[in-house]
Formats: sequence, structure tokens, C-alpha cells
Amino acid sequence: LAALREVGSAFDREGISWLTMKGPVLAHHLYTRPCDRHYADLDLLVDRQDFQAAVEVLEGLHYEHSIHNWRLAEEMLAGEIELTTDVTRVDLHWHLHYSSIDRERTSLVPDEMLERVRHVELAGQRVPTFDVVDTTLNLAYHAARSDGHRLIWLKDLERSLAVEAPDLDELVRRSLASECGPQVGVMLVRVRDLLDVPVPDGVIEALVPAPIRGLDRGIRRVSDPVQFHERTTLTRFATRSLGSSTGSTIVELPVRAARRAVRRIAPPEERETDDQVMKQWFFDAVAASGR
Repeated sequence: LAALREVGSAFDREGISWLTMKGPVLAHHLYTRPCDRHYADLDLLVDRQDFQAAVEVLEGLHYEHSIHNWRLAEEMLAGEIELTTDVTRVDLHWHLHYSSIDRERTSLVPDEMLERVRHVELAGQRVPTFDVVDTTLNLAYHAARSDGHRLIWLKDLERSLAVEAPDLDELVRRSLASECGPQVGVMLVRVRDLLDVPVPDGVIEALVPAPIRGLDRGIRRVSDPVQFHERTTLTRFATRSLGSSTGSTIVELPVRAARRAVRRIAPPEERETDDQVMKQWFFDAVAASGR
């Protein structure tokens, strides 16, 4: 929280458009006691045009980069980078997707989310975060994109629905407009089934095509979606492969499997350097990106 105050104040002084998501917002705003929800870092979203300035602010506060592979960052058009001090880790995002390959499958627009920002009180400080609907959308989408296997992600989503009661019609509208309806809907199905949250059938049916609902139901009978390890499972692989439609999901399953195989056979070259020219190329690519 002290780091959030320091970084947020520095961003504000520089006129950087930003918000905080997940971690402290969930712990202090959605849970009865902040200690009920552990978190280990700060996830901050900034406008892509402000990304370089935000990085420079963090560097000025003595945050150090965890990786230095700027060429790979540019090739992937990485949606976030990690910076740390001895006590705090910041995941600085300009997009909710990490890789440009994955971003091609959705129409999420972080700029619009930043325009809908609201402010909440966290232990005496007022900080910007997603509005109520975007909070629920981001929790569901992040869980699905991260394989959907951790119980804490489902509990976060349950808390968002119970405490803030988002407009579910608007959630459907934004999810479909962002081409991430199946990801959001499948996570709502799991919250309903595993944590007994009353999500209306109409919401699920509007978000998730019947074939994908059937596929998810069948896979969950074979492989439990909640796992207490990080090994790949059938449900984890299928959840991460969800697309915006039945067709895109079917196509993505073998494509993702092929990409995994290629990475194992020929992993990306590390190329850990502090080449400032490559670093600037990455910043320029982010600023010029529309996705």
C-alpha cells in the first residue's frame, strides 16, 4: 500500500493515466478482512501512450527490470513488463493481454476501460480502478486466460458478483463487444457450479455458444477445473484455448498445441541485454499499437 501511494502519486504528478487492478483492490474492497485475500504484487494499467513515461517513473523510484530481452518484448509486443525493488514487485500493463498473438483474438480496448475509471478507498488512500462491470469482466477474463484452475480466482469473481452486483446485461454487452464472451461465460458457469452463485441461465447462454458449453461440461467430467498444482491439465489447456466463437475455439486448440510443441523444441533465445536502442524500439511499438 505504501508502494501504491508512492507510485500513484508520482504517476499523477506526471499526468499519467493509470489504474490499479486485482491485488489490493480485491483485498480491501471486496473481502470482509484484507488479510483474507493474499497478494504479492501490484498490477497497474497505464495508457499505452504513457507507458514509456510510467516505466521511467518507476526507474526513477529505483525499480529494476526483471528481464532485459527488449528484442523479444518488441517481437511479442509484450502487454506488460515486471519491475521490482527489494520489497515490491510491479506488473506494469498497457494491455490485459501479454502477447500480440493473443490480442488478435479479442477486441478488448484498455483505453476505454481507463476512461470508465472509478476511485475507491484503500486503507485511507483514494485510488483509481476499473468500474464495477469492468472489474467483473477483468476477473473472469484473467482467470480464463490463466487456465482458470485456481480456486482464489473463482472466489474473487464470487466476491465481485456478491459485493458489487454488477449490471449483468452490461457485462454481457461489453464481453461480446470485446470478443471475450466465452471466456467470461465459462468462468461464470464454474462460479455458479462450484460456489453456488446464482448466475442466470440467460446470461450464460448469451455469452457462451451451446457447443462450447457442452465441450466445457464434458471436459470437466474428465478433468476437474480446480487444481492445486501448476501442471498442464485438459481443462487448463481447453480453458486457455477459448475463443470468441465455437469456430475460433476449435481452430485454436490445435494451433495452441502446435505453438507449445515449437516452444519446447526451439525455445526463444534469451538475449538478455540492456540495449537501449532495442528498449526504445519496444516503447515506440507500444505507443504506435492500436491493440
